[in-house]
Amino acid sequence: MAGCQLKVCRIFNMFVMYGDTFLPNHGSYDELYYEILRQHSVFDNLNEAALQFPHQDNSSKSKVLLGCLHNIRTIGNHFTPKIEAWSVTTKTSTPTPEQVMDIVRCNYDSLTLKLQDGLAHYDKYSEVKEQQFYTNLVRRICSEKRTAIDLSVDSSAYKNCASIA
Repeated sequence: MAGCQLKVCRIFNMFVMYGDTFLPNHGSYDELYYEILRQHSVFDNLNEAALQFPHQDNSSKSKVLLGCLHNIRTIGNHFTPKIEAWSVTTKTSTPTPEQVMDIVRCNYDSLTLKLQDGLAHYDKYSEVKEQQFYTNLVRRICSEKRTAIDLSVDSSAYKNCASIA
């Protein structure tokens, strides 16, 4: 259950914890938090699914996934009440993305995140697994294009062009 979800959560954690070092600007970091907030229910559902399977053989994977979801859920739990308070104060039912990002910017300092283990360790990408797939794909595309394009030269058209010159 937790294989792919765990990898996705680790990617999110890497962006949350170290995004300021490789994202192009601070606005990208704000947008990341906005998207996490916007999709908070997805992470809540993933957390609930991980909680439902502690008795199975993969309970250790569920525990790791729950730990990995900690920061993502903390972001949602931290900013959601602040957005709701802003909505009540301004008597606005739904803030715009820009307003949400302003709320996020104003409340970074009170957010406490947990450093996640294993973010600096990753499996090196090896294209060996996909190399044959892409080789076959390119060959098939080239073959289909060759048959689709008629490369024969119409001799009458060539003679007409030659007579014009």
